[in-house]
Amino acid sequence: MKRLLGRPLAKREGEVWQYLVQGLTSGETATKMKIAEHTVNSMRKIVYRKLGVHNVAGAIHKWYDAA
Repeated sequence: MKRLLGRPLAKREGEVWQYLVQGLTSGETATKMKIAEHTVNSMRKIVYRKLGVHNVAGAIHKWYDAA
């Protein structure tokens, strides 16, 4: 998984991040990952914190910066 701002994402956090930037909803992500939607929402918050962003647009921007 890519390192962002020196803080690596855990494998599952990285999966959530990839679905997030693809535009999937939390429910769609939960279905694909076979986990609860609440778990996806919790992971999204962790990803946002690690990336230093507050929303999906910021996460997408980090995605392109890291590429």
